[in-house]
Amino acid sequence: MKEIRPFLNDEDYFSYFDQICMDSYFINYYPLVLDEIKNICKKIKKEISLVSSSNYFEVHSKILGLDARLQIILTLLPKNFEKTHDPLEKISQEEIIEYSRKEYKMFSKEIIDLEIEGNVPHSLYFSVL
Repeated sequence: MKEIRPFLNDEDYFSYFDQICMDSYFINYYPLVLDEIKNICKKIKKEISLVSSSNYFEVHSKILGLDARLQIILTLLPKNFEKTHDPLEKISQEEIIEYSRKEYKMFSKEIIDLEIEGNVPHSLYFSVL
């Protein structure tokens, strides 16, 4: 099992997205998605700058929602080994962006494969705004 490395600063977190946004394949075939990634990262950075002890939980929830959107987008983009495929045969850029906007609140629940029947666990992962 791959070790999960925590993000202890913004450079560790955002450098991955910066690399994706500089990838020539994505620049050529997914410019709208890259713009969306950049905008989401800007929003996260703004939310980080606003955090205080009085608004931590609200800001944290917003950041989790924005991160979920990024994770959905990454999930729907082709992986390195798929870059030889015609991107037009895949999901469209608009569909990727729209899906991330609509489904981000459920992402955490789905990613850890919980079957929640009316009871949401008492966790910050599920307080997504």
